[in-house]
Amino acid sequence: MPVISDDDALQVFSELPLIQRTTALLQWIGDAKPVTGTGALRTKDIEAAAACVGLRVRGGPKQAEVPQSGNGGSERPIQTVRSMYEVPLLAQVWEALGRTELIKVGPTKAVPSPASAVFQAGSTPDRLEEVVFFVDQFLEASVLGYDPEQPWEILVAATVASILLAAASEDPPRTDTVLDPRTGASPEERATVESLKAAAMNQLQVLAEQGILTIDTHFRVPPALVRCIANTYEDATVLEDLGLLDIPDLDLDSEDA
Repeated sequence: MPVISDDDALQVFSELPLIQRTTALLQWIGDAKPVTGTGALRTKDIEAAAACVGLRVRGGPKQAEVPQSGNGGSERPIQTVRSMYEVPLLAQVWEALGRTELIKVGPTKAVPSPASAVFQAGSTPDRLEEVVFFVDQFLEASVLGYDPEQPWEILVAATVASILLAAASEDPPRTDTVLDPRTGASPEERATVESLKAAAMNQLQVLAEQGILTIDTHFRVPPALVRCIANTYEDATVLEDLGLLDIPDLDLDSEDA
């Protein structure tokens, strides 16, 4: 585990897009925001909440589309959703806020807890504890939120776990070798690998957009965030459920596997 001072670690966490966007969401919630019977934000509040986390979507009937300006003056429709749960990033941040008790979701409204003030502007050790805990819970909601009855979702989650664990090590994996099809693979095998790679990369790109991961020539986890990857996968049952517990030497380069 990298040794980093609390001040330096808090600086890194404070600059994460995930933390800045979550802070914006907490500020938008203010004293309270109404929720539905399922604990979700109301449809009419989805657009404002999604904007806090860097997304452009709106709540409403599926057929409704609102143009937005694109490159070269062209217009693209803003995605419309009927529920907050159709916006994965917003739903995952919302779930993490609940798990960390930064908000209390009641039958009619969501109310920030005293811990939310510490999350936004507490003393260094207290705020660091809150933001680390939040990132831990966000990772659990996003990378471990698979359906255990769906083998493909488990395979994707296991692939993401393998890459994140390797990316948090002193020998991060190269992006040009991860999930390459084996030499001599059949067209069907190659198609399966490409589908798996696309699904895993989609999740990894989302994490990269939040600052939890960098993707260039290698996959890397910033040293200050290694603790969060360790916290997410430290339970042996988590790895066992993913089918990774009994693999003594995981080699992500399938050319050499």
